[in-house]
Amino acid sequence: MTVSEKRIRWHLQRQQKLKSKRQNWDNLWQDLSDYFCPGRITAIRKEEEGARKTKKIYDNTGADAAQKLAAGLYSRTVNPASKWFYITLETADEELENDKEINTWFDIARDRTQSVINKRGTGALYQTYCDLTSLCNAVLFIQEDPINGVSFRTYPIDVVDIAEDYRGVVDTVYRKFEMTLRQIEQEFPGKLPRDKQQQMDEEPDAKATVLHVVAPRQERDPDKIDNLNMPFESLYILCEGETLLEESGYPEMPYAVARLEVLAGELYGRGPATIALPEVKSLNEMAKLQLDGSNMRLRPPLDVPLNAYVNPIQLIPGYKNLNQDEGGRRITALNVAGDLQYTAKDIELQQNKVKEIFYNDQLYLRTNAEMTATEVQKRSEIQMQLMGPWQGRLELELFEPMINRILGILIRQGEVPPPPQALLENADNETFSGRPKEAFDQMREQALGKKSKKDKKQTPKQEAKERQKYSTRSLKIVYDSPLARAQRLVDVQVIDQVKMSIAQSMQLNPQAAQDYLMRFDMVQMEVDRAKALGLPTKYIVSQSEYEQAKAQMQQQQQQAQAMQQMGAMADVGQKVGNTPGGEQLTEQLFSQIGEQMGAGAEAEAAANG
Repeated sequence: MTVSEKRIRWHLQRQQKLKSKRQNWDNLWQDLSDYFCPGRITAIRKEEEGARKTKKIYDNTGADAAQKLAAGLYSRTVNPASKWFYITLETADEELENDKEINTWFDIARDRTQSVINKRGTGALYQTYCDLTSLCNAVLFIQEDPINGVSFRTYPIDVVDIAEDYRGVVDTVYRKFEMTLRQIEQEFPGKLPRDKQQQMDEEPDAKATVLHVVAPRQERDPDKIDNLNMPFESLYILCEGETLLEESGYPEMPYAVARLEVLAGELYGRGPATIALPEVKSLNEMAKLQLDGSNMRLRPPLDVPLNAYVNPIQLIPGYKNLNQDEGGRRITALNVAGDLQYTAKDIELQQNKVKEIFYNDQLYLRTNAEMTATEVQKRSEIQMQLMGPWQGRLELELFEPMINRILGILIRQGEVPPPPQALLENADNETFSGRPKEAFDQMREQALGKKSKKDKKQTPKQEAKERQKYSTRSLKIVYDSPLARAQRLVDVQVIDQVKMSIAQSMQLNPQAAQDYLMRFDMVQMEVDRAKALGLPTKYIVSQSEYEQAKAQMQQQQQQAQAMQQMGAMADVGQKVGNTPGGEQLTEQLFSQIGEQMGAGAEAEAAANG
């Protein structure tokens, strides 16, 4: 379906309205950029290329504190050296959880998705964290790349305008940028209007403004999987002349717009940088005054006698100034410098305050030889719990859109096999669009070495539609980074306290020890504790395997007891057999023992299936 001129004009007008509503934000972002990340914001205050970006900075504590916070968050949430997320089912289902095909697909999807992030996205992801800590907003663009598979790019918040849906999730992004006419012709061949083509022939490096629109598609056919029927529409519009350069679509939202903190009624985010901005401005003013004071002390103003010297005074080393004043008047320095010692103390206090706002004092705690390992661990837990509120918003606005987008691209490229049929039974419109049915079967045979199951009750059209997509709501992404685990340590602490209380109660009342053990499921408590600490699920035995092993152990114990009884009865039988009439009694005794052992063997065989 072709986009009408009216629709193009509507998008251009909507972008202008969204931009006009954020004028106060533009001023704030420019201040944040000037003091925390010089040069990052460029669309608000135009400057020449190569211009110095640090004109307002006399003390770099703010920029350094923001960068350290970004590095700390990055290493504690998306560290490439660890597996910081895994995929599982949204609702517990023991049968599906024990399905080897499903677990294999979960492992393949997680490993290959994180591999792409580690190889292609580390730089862009770290820049995203820098934008979050300095500008409190970040924009990450994940694009399908025909050469590298997946590419990542970050954009400063000032070049995009956003809108939310009724859930408060960003679902519309307008990004305005400049391209040369030559670049536009290369990316969108034959789409330039005639006047722009003529201008390109004369001046190929002339720039024009392009608007990229990504928004939910209002009208589409879910049964089709072409670009014009995907859930999100993508439009590239040449602003001058309102010319459509390209119409396409995305099966997932390609932009991840992350915000640290969002106040009620506001669209854009705030964070430590907005809190520390007044302190950093004061700090830079104090640093400037200190430099002026130092300069005043080293090169103070002079009290020079009128007409005392023959030539103009030269304040350079070794120069001879001729004094003709007979009264002996000399050049003297005016003592107008303040007390720099107090200024330095005030600056240090201000610097420490800025570092506290950015949690630098918690992220980089200094340890000493007297601290125990437990104390170091507790301090580390406190550090990450302080930043816990950010974890939930990062999961919602950065990690989940990024992982969904990458996983969808990998499935369509064949790098990750399509999900098993069992995960496709309840597919809906919130989907990953994939390849047609034939490609689905071929990819599954190559990846899993078996043919996919077909539902004979479905029509071919329904089956093809189901195979090309699956519902993200049936799956759940669990984040297992150090910062995420720190938020689950409350459960670990509760379990440890309960176990300690049970142990103390058993010591005080040994007679009731069995009652305590029967009242609490100690095994399940340890399983939940291990999961909260981040132990991979592959090291935890499933419930069915645990019950089977427990039944076998009980059977072995019963057999051991029967063997002991048999040995004891054999001794008794030998003694009884030596007495008159004892042989018949001994045969009856061994017959009963044999029946018990036979029943135990049948029970063990039934338990093993």
